[in-house]
Amino acid sequence: VAQLTSEQQALIGSRAHANDTDAVRLMLDLGFDPIAATSDRWEPIRWAVFHGNAALTRLLLAHRPPLNTPDRSHGGTLLGNCLYGSLHGWHRKTGDFAATVELLLDAGERLDSTWVPIGRDDVDAVLRERLRR
Repeated sequence: VAQLTSEQQALIGSRAHANDTDAVRLMLDLGFDPIAATSDRWEPIRWAVFHGNAALTRLLLAHRPPLNTPDRSHGGTLLGNCLYGSLHGWHRKTGDFAATVELLLDAGERLDSTWVPIGRDDVDAVLRERLRR
């Protein structure tokens, strides 16, 4: 794995884009770079949170990705990517966005109070609780 090109390393991001937790887990176990960006310049963690995939988010957070940093395509933080995905993403009806938001906030993502409400009850409940703390 250490000899793979950057394009080959980016396959981990492609599997995260496809919401394939098992493949990403295997790739991490084999030594793939957990922050290798895809051609769209998103790291695997950004795809995980965009999909509301709490299991994949937890897995990738264990590899300590950069927090509170804007993505190189749209400028959103991980939390921003998650909130956007919860409203407009491909898995907005099936993703566990409330749990994903909790994981991000527990990891240290910063919440801007002006983002609340976003218009999704389960996520807004998590955000409001965090702001109350």
